[in-house]
This record gives sequence, structure tokens and C-alpha cells, in this order.
Amino acid sequence: MGTGPAVFHCLDARIGVTIWSERATAEGNVNSTALCTQGLVAVGTNEKTLVAFEQGSGRLVWREELSGPCTHELLNYGGLIAAPSHSLTLHSPETGQQEAIWSWPGESVWSIAIAGEDALVHLTTGLLSGNPPKERAIWINRGRPIEEGRQEISLGPVRYDPNIGRIYSSSLNRLSIIAPEKREIEWEIIETDPRRWFGALPDSTDGILYLLGQTGRVVALQIPVL
Repeated sequence: MGTGPAVFHCLDARIGVTIWSERATAEGNVNSTALCTQGLVAVGTNEKTLVAFEQGSGRLVWREELSGPCTHELLNYGGLIAAPSHSLTLHSPETGQQEAIWSWPGESVWSIAIAGEDALVHLTTGLLSGNPPKERAIWINRGRPIEEGRQEISLGPVRYDPNIGRIYSSSLNRLSIIAPEKREIEWEIIETDPRRWFGALPDSTDGILYLLGQTGRVVALQIPVL
């Protein structure tokens, strides 16, 4: 799947040919990653909408309003679509109807990592205040904040990696690996050379982490034995 201004594209992954293209917004952009579920493909937009198309044909199935722009990763949370915006909302894949909403006054949801029934929610103040952002991450279980133990962590954007059962967090000069079952940071790397600062969350395969740096370089790191 590909994204761009106003139009959402479905491509053949083998040869790159466009299968279908459909307009997703009136004037805004489609910036979120797509989520495929139950024969549909859902995307978030910076026009504060969540949009679902039929995977095979591109037919628009539903469009729902959100509390703010949705420009990051959509995820499956207990069979529902989790959409990060000013709030974290869960939506029915069939109808788009909002089933739950959680908000943190003065903060926006920037990213989420879902590991079973637990989710690590990455929050930022920068989107709402216009000031330099302050970031933190908070654990929730089925939407309820987890009170026991170490609930709040100082982190950047987060992503769950099912290959190793761990959560990554990347924020410029720091990469953290978090154990969901312990809700603790197990391993960190601090990069002092700005030329090697991290520009995106990593992906992994065969025990290797791959990161895109700020300067466009791809860095490969051996995953530590945890």
C-alpha cells in the first residue's frame, strides 16, 4: 500500500503496478501506515479522519471523524482498530464506529505498541501546545492505566516487535528495548555521534536490528541476548 496527498494507492508488491487508487481526503494527506483487517484496509489522515476501503476493489466502505490528525501507525487492539491522534480511539473494523476513547489532557498520542492486552502509549505535549515537545510513555491494559509497578517511562516513539517479543523506542540518540512482561527497559544504546543518530524505529530479522539514521544511512545492530 502507498500513501500521498489526498489519494491512497494499492500496489502489487511483486512488480509495483498500481491495482487501484482512491481519494481518501478532500484536501489533506494520508500519512499513517495502513492496517489490513477483515477484508478492509484502513488509513488515518491529517484531516482528522479514519477511512476504510475494500481491499480488492478500493471501494470506500466508511469514514469516521477523529479527535485530531492521525499520521502514525494504526494497530489491531483486541480485534478493533487503534488510531492514535489527540486521543487514543478504538474503532469497529466493520463500521468504523468508535468503541472506546482515552485522552490525557494537554497531551497527544504519538505512537502505541501493543503486546497482548497491554499497550505502551507514547504521549507528547508538542502537538497541542506549540512549544518544544515533552514526551513520556504510559502502560495501559484494555485501556485502563496500569497503576502497579513502574507505570511511566521517559521514552520516544514506540513499536512492538513480535519477532523477539520486545518493544523498541527510538529518540534521536537513544534506542531502548523494553520487556512487556516486566514493563521495564532491558537494554539501551546511547549514540554520541550525531551522524549516527536514529531517524526511525527499527525493524528486525534473523537477530539483526536495522535502523535508518538521520543522515540516511542504514545501521545494522546485533540484537542482544535478553
